Amino acid sequence: MLGPVTPSSPPGVAPAPGGPGATPPAGTAREIAALAALAALWFGAFFGLRAHAWRLLPASVAALTTEQSYMAGVQLTTLGVGVVLALALVRRTRATLGLVAPPAFAWIAVLLAAPVLYSALSWTAFQIALPTLIDEHLRGGQRLLRANAGEFTRSIAVATPFELYLSFAVVAPVAEELMFRGALWSAVRSLTLPLARRPAPATPPADAELALGGALETPLPLRALGAAWDALARGGLATLASAGVFAWMHADLEGGAGIVRVVSTALLGLFCGIARQWSGSVWAAAWLHVCLNVLALGAQRKWLVVEGLPMRSQVPTLLLAVGVPALVLLLAIWAGRALLGRRGRSRRDRPREVV
Repeated sequence: MLGPVTPSSPPGVAPAPGGPGATPPAGTAREIAALAALAALWFGAFFGLRAHAWRLLPASVAALTTEQSYMAGVQLTTLGVGVVLALALVRRTRATLGLVAPPAFAWIAVLLAAPVLYSALSWTAFQIALPTLIDEHLRGGQRLLRANAGEFTRSIAVATPFELYLSFAVVAPVAEELMFRGALWSAVRSLTLPLARRPAPATPPADAELALGGALETPLPLRALGAAWDALARGGLATLASAGVFAWMHADLEGGAGIVRVVSTALLGLFCGIARQWSGSVWAAAWLHVCLNVLALGAQRKWLVVEGLPMRSQVPTLLLAVGVPALVLLLAIWAGRALLGRRGRSRRDRPREVV
């Protein structure tokens, strides 16, 4: 897993509060309760609007409203309600919900990683669902497969490109990420953050060092376990929880198509949660969601299938042809940045000669 992107700062100096990559302090009981209330009300508004907003539409408007435009309206309205609730309930709203600009490198990293991430989630979802899909094909052929695909998949096939991109590449990623990786992620993290270990002092006290002689250094396995627990407490558990809820809310299809949808949305939520924790910003998660949704639309409508590069296991081989070199480039850039950062820190830490 890539490490967090944080602005460089002198040794012993923490990033500015609320800045990109900064870790907000553990909240009080009142702040934790406020975040829990925000998440509950935000989700309640979404479920209520999705179920009953159509009753408020005039008959002439409802007759012209497609499923895509209806859900886009519900998500936009829910987003507005959620933002108002966040401003009313949560102090330090921008820092707490991750509404800060991510580091510039995060935009590039997400763009370069998206083709491989989409290929990985599509291949994994298809392989898990493959036994069920084969069984459905043997029992009912294409008729049963199309029936289990449901109205959602059919609506994608008949919608115009403008409707698809507006709904899936703009409205849904922003609205869903602010609800899942903003409100819900922050609420869960506020509960787990107090469980993180306290940061160790930069240097041990001189008398303790003399007394122990450095003999009681923490073993590597224990340090690794401690670091893993810290990563979970500081956002990993929130990432798992928000991904699980995200997948559950997309469990609206049956059979093999339903398995594909649940597994792919669970992995999408996991990737977006990692982007949220790694960058310190919900906008990095939203940008990744946009990229993955655009690629999903391209694969669904066969826009990414060209002669000589067909679909294999529901993955356009064109994405692998582009994505693998992009991932290698990303890793090279990351290694170069790490090397330059290490050299810069060694220069700062080098003692200066007294003239």
